[in-house]
Amino acid sequence: MAQNKEEIIIKIDVDYAKAVKDIATYQQKIDDLKKSQQDLKKQLADNAISQEDYGKAMAANKLQIDYNKKAINELSKEVQNNIKIDQAHVGSLEQLKAILSNANLEFGKMSEAQRATSDRGRELSKTITETTAKLKAEEEALGDHRRSVGITKKQRFRYVLN
Repeated sequence: MAQNKEEIIIKIDVDYAKAVKDIATYQQKIDDLKKSQQDLKKQLADNAISQEDYGKAMAANKLQIDYNKKAINELSKEVQNNIKIDQAHVGSLEQLKAILSNANLEFGKMSEAQRATSDRGRELSKTITETTAKLKAEEEALGDHRRSVGITKKQRFRYVLN
């Protein structure tokens, strides 16, 4: 048990360091793209490029900036969830929500084939299902039924039987 906790903490630290490095890399790319946009504006003002070329280049830069910003946001969310998992009490609702969020994020990045056939895909699916069930039970005990909104009678009957 103590060894397992130690391994988890080490894994989070390693993932945190890698995520910080990746965030810095994406931010540097954004800064470079913004400098490129300034250069394009200057070239347009000097009539070195046409308005059409300027528009195409600016649109391409904006798409790359948006992609890098999205990557930074995803990494930041993952780091925040890892910190919550590390700091929250074992089995707390906060920890369960963070675990579910990370599992959903990783599962969502997989292709359909990976989700269905890979060991990691099946493991994530099981983790998501079990964690959601735990959260539902705990939240319903507190009077929070939002996770159960929209379930059909058949699903509700199965849930009650379990």
